[in-house]
Amino acid sequence: MRNGNVLAARAALLIVLAASKACWWVMEQPSSSVMEDLPIMQYIWGLLGCYKHKMAMADYGAPTLKKTHLYSRSWVDM
Repeated sequence: MRNGNVLAARAALLIVLAASKACWWVMEQPSSSVMEDLPIMQYIWGLLGCYKHKMAMADYGAPTLKKTHLYSRSWVDM
């Protein structure tokens, strides 16, 4: 669990860094991930006003369904 929290904190730091430099960014997570519920990520979503897009890899020709969530600062980026 500690490793997951460290990775989430690193991802949050990279997202803030990219946003501060006006860079386009997107974060991909499997639909089963609980990363979005962590306090650090809730803070980032509120700070930056991020959006979540739900999709499945099968929609793009993958052999398996693999439901995925994409997070970005703007829905236009999706």
